[in-house]
Amino acid sequence: LWDPARGPVVDQETYRAWSHGYRAANRQLAQLAVRAAGDVRAPIIWSHDYQTYLVPGTVRALRPDAVIEHFIHVPWPDARYFGLLPPTLRRTILASLVAADLIGVQTQADAVRLLQSIELYLPGTRIDIASQAIHYRGRTAWVRHYPVSVDADALRRIARSRETRQRLEWLRPLLQGRLLLRIDRCEPAKNIVRGFLAFENLLQRRPDLHGRITFLALLVPSRMQIDEYRAYRDEVFAEAGRINARFERDGWQPIRVLYGHDYARAVAALQVYDVLLVNSLADGMNLVAKEGAVLNRRRGVVVLSEAAGAIEELGPWTVNVAPTDVLATSHAIESALAMPLDERVRRSAALRTLVERRSGRAWLERQLDELGHILEHRLAPA
Repeated sequence: LWDPARGPVVDQETYRAWSHGYRAANRQLAQLAVRAAGDVRAPIIWSHDYQTYLVPGTVRALRPDAVIEHFIHVPWPDARYFGLLPPTLRRTILASLVAADLIGVQTQADAVRLLQSIELYLPGTRIDIASQAIHYRGRTAWVRHYPVSVDADALRRIARSRETRQRLEWLRPLLQGRLLLRIDRCEPAKNIVRGFLAFENLLQRRPDLHGRITFLALLVPSRMQIDEYRAYRDEVFAEAGRINARFERDGWQPIRVLYGHDYARAVAALQVYDVLLVNSLADGMNLVAKEGAVLNRRRGVVVLSEAAGAIEELGPWTVNVAPTDVLATSHAIESALAMPLDERVRRSAALRTLVERRSGRAWLERQLDELGHILEHRLAPA
């Protein structure tokens, strides 16, 4: 989310943080993993996400026989955007990643962008686009996409819990009309303000909806030690307050913002939305959309950002929007509210079936199977 024109400056302090913070922490994590593996032959070591990009390279140097996967949960950026990093940093990151045997990402689009970045910024690589293989210094790394998912059975157990049922009773007064819901960490990438602006546009165009719909925003504090995140939280509350002041009447408050950690409340709300809004600017996956697909009991419609990783799987059954297009998002919410019952039934059933079939357990097992094949090859007699 850097603004290239005005974003952070890479200076001496950045390089100091890189050398004495990031690299040092990754080295220690890799050493601990290797120590934990002990004398196991060809140990499987699995690192995760942007915090540990340098672990695979260090593990490979310490244990050349290890079977290594690195899974990237966040979206991989466009190659030119990744190129904003200084050459030393980007080459070190990419060289470490290709030291793994398997690089897992969330979507096929992430896989393509990662391969493009490696081809552009890591000299000496040979990329096989068809097989998504990276050949570098006598080794081969494979890029595969494994969309993260949810545990449907666990979600349903939570939904049946006493705590969740209590939250559901608290929500009932909001269900006299239609319920538009969003559940997000309160951070800039989630695009909360534009969601409020889209709702404001809907209320402006459709005065008949006044008093008949509530936008419930369940927001979770996120990285409040960062100035930009605190400023964005303040902007979120200010916009909600402004829109409420403009439209509220006769006890009706258009936007209800609840801020804090309460998973039972989120699970309760996911059961009863008419429309779920997920309009993020950048999301590796977005599990809220999948949780809603499993839990919703009102044939609710999901309005989904084209920038969320979930779009690759869920897109045929959701109403899809460009995250910066406030007007289109407003019309998408309107379309979702007006969707005929038979269409809502068809879409919600398809979403539920898809998410249940591609479960969190299936996500794990696919990767373990792939690592098992690599391990068999590693242990096979020469």
